[in-house]
Amino acid sequence: MPIFYQSDEPISSAKNAMREIGCSLEELTIAFCESKASLIVVPSTPFHIGVRFPGNYRKGIFDRAGENPLTIDIEDADGFTLSPIDSAKVLRIRNWKTVTPQKIAWLTHNYRSVNLHTPYSLSLQQSLHEGECPPHCVCGIEDRRNTYKNQVFFFKNKLLLSTQADLNNCYILQSDLDLIAKKVHEKTKPNFENIGDYQVNEWSNSFIIDINAACHHLKNITQKSNHHLYNTNEEAIKAWFGERWKGKKGLTAACLRQIHKIVKNENIGIDLDALGISEEEISRNQKGAADILILIDIAAERRMKKMRDYQGSEKFHDKLMSIGVETDELRQAIYSIIKAK
Repeated sequence: MPIFYQSDEPISSAKNAMREIGCSLEELTIAFCESKASLIVVPSTPFHIGVRFPGNYRKGIFDRAGENPLTIDIEDADGFTLSPIDSAKVLRIRNWKTVTPQKIAWLTHNYRSVNLHTPYSLSLQQSLHEGECPPHCVCGIEDRRNTYKNQVFFFKNKLLLSTQADLNNCYILQSDLDLIAKKVHEKTKPNFENIGDYQVNEWSNSFIIDINAACHHLKNITQKSNHHLYNTNEEAIKAWFGERWKGKKGLTAACLRQIHKIVKNENIGIDLDALGISEEEISRNQKGAADILILIDIAAERRMKKMRDYQGSEKFHDKLMSIGVETDELRQAIYSIIKAK
């Protein structure tokens, strides 16, 4: 059975990672450095990797078998991993000519996962005779394997046709991507104390206040920098609320799935006039507030005042359907919000 340093690790391309997290390439690169993540590069040009002692390395007693004693030569690998510093360099200049390979990579399951090897893990697959060479084999292979613990990979073919790195062919371990996403979202989250000019009333529960803070934050950022994150990404918004409301009552699964649509007013057609609202009810909301925010504020007030159409899930769902809230899950989310504490 093959022995891998890491086996069948889920991966995502850097291009997909930017889309999933909702960040720019520079934001991804900075978070990459902070997370000490390793990029996996899959070149379009064939490459040839060898094994040797690092430069200026002083050999010790465990290196007595010499350099690459099992003559490990890699010509069929799909790619290689890089140090965090080299990873940031490649993400910025998209060229791997001056980098040093850390581990070698074989992509599996149609480029959805990867097997990674170090020199030592490769040595464990080598044999000096037919069949497997277990640890402490009488053939004496253990001494030769041990020396690989102190050896590194290097590029043997210096003259390559191209060393350009395409972001679609640069991959990130899912475990690294989770850390990177957390760092990006942490930097972009709202100040939940800043709710703009929304007027807090006795029916304004914590969730409603947080939604107004997020909307105010997105509006300010979009006006100042026209930042693409807030125009396209839903994962950041889910992360903000998922983290803030972890373990608290109020954030249902339906609410978390729909929160980005509410905060960004995505494709929501609501007939507020059908609610018979007043100018005062509109003006107490943020200036330029989306209809969905005004609806939530008014519904929370009317529920508190025990108005018939706002008591009970079934009646409230019927009311929302009558004013144009079409999807069942969005209606569930709105109902959860106005009931939150």
